[in-house]
Amino acid sequence: DHDYRTDVLSFLLGFDGRRLDGEIIVSADYAADEAARYGWSAADELLLYAVHGALHLVGHDDTT
Repeated sequence: DHDYRTDVLSFLLGFDGRRLDGEIIVSADYAADEAARYGWSAADELLLYAVHGALHLVGHDDTT
């Protein structure tokens, strides 16, 4: 519900009570910009985004 750059998108495609199927999309361009800003590697920033996306898939959100 926004129209601006973002770091990660995650989509839950299915969950049968045992198995979760989802998709995580990370932005390498955004990661490179943010990594430079914080002084660490783009690879570390991308890993952070992947974990962030995985947490969304299992039900966590940014407000809680």
